[in-house]
Amino acid sequence: MPMKYLVTVFSCILAIVASLTVSRPSEGIWSKHAGPASVATPGSNARRDGEITALLTNEVNATHSKLVWFFGSSIDNNAVTAACQKANAVVRGSLLAQAQGRALDERSFKYCTFGDLTLVFSMHPGATPPPYSFGYPSFPTTQAIATKERQRILEMFGKAPDAIVVDSSIWDMATWWTQDGSPGPVRPPALSNLAIPKEPTGPPWPWSFPHAHISNWCHTTIPHFLDFVQETFPQSQVALRTPPTVSNVCHAGYYHMCQGDEIVDEMYQCLAKDTHNGFIDGFLYGSSHSKYHVIDYHAIAEARGLALVDPKLRSSGLGAAELQKLARTQLKGLYMNEMHPGADLGIEYIAAVTKWAMGTAAK
Repeated sequence: MPMKYLVTVFSCILAIVASLTVSRPSEGIWSKHAGPASVATPGSNARRDGEITALLTNEVNATHSKLVWFFGSSIDNNAVTAACQKANAVVRGSLLAQAQGRALDERSFKYCTFGDLTLVFSMHPGATPPPYSFGYPSFPTTQAIATKERQRILEMFGKAPDAIVVDSSIWDMATWWTQDGSPGPVRPPALSNLAIPKEPTGPPWPWSFPHAHISNWCHTTIPHFLDFVQETFPQSQVALRTPPTVSNVCHAGYYHMCQGDEIVDEMYQCLAKDTHNGFIDGFLYGSSHSKYHVIDYHAIAEARGLALVDPKLRSSGLGAAELQKLARTQLKGLYMNEMHPGADLGIEYIAAVTKWAMGTAAK
């Protein structure tokens, strides 16, 4: 990807930082909720009939709020959970999970309601066609999951989502790697003398940088995926979430992440070329019946990292590449691990979604 384009994208992020407050701008959204965070803790036995009735009553009340469905990955799960906890809203699973007292994990359907907002999360293994990543050997197709979730949402909440935020990025990377034969790790020059173990079941060669996969994902897979979601939920507003920055991690099971930061950057830059009126508030992929909004988690994360860089360094005349490196070093402190933003960034992402969703109107 041309360096001048990277500079252009990062220069836009510099502009965002000028108006960014290091304290979370989303604080005001949650300020009316008081008391300790409350997350449903499953019991060892099935819940009593009265408890189920109370849960159903809550679901009926949720039909009067703005319903936002996140159809994505654990990155979305973590953000939704963080926002629910910040709002002191109980996180609940499906009716069956509630009745059985099942614990919820990062792949579980879940939701919470607070104020005039209901956040719902469902996971899928990526828009790239199967076979999926090794992590989803027998997963239903993403299309089948969306169709099933549509029915579940209609049954539980009495309406389709008002707004839908979709993601398809990190698990697509894992699927490309799996479909390419699960090759061993890339050995950067700095690590050439280290003994990095190979994936026991994979070929011994390094994985070639997936330029062709990224181009197909950007220009074909994502547009078709957005169209599919829109056709499945014709009355809902649909947005695409961009992948936040990641750090490289290179060990068994994650060899697709040996060049993770470079891959995500190229995915993001490709998407950026297809937007209009700026990436933060832009739309992409005009089709015969809709355009899709962008929720730019990538820029949110980059801007937060840059805001943490010493102001003297930000104004010292350093180039965009040098500033980006410093920003990403600072950003690591706001991440749970190499791939997952922490709660503060997650809440900021949900605040951006909330601002968009509250301004949407039914089609």
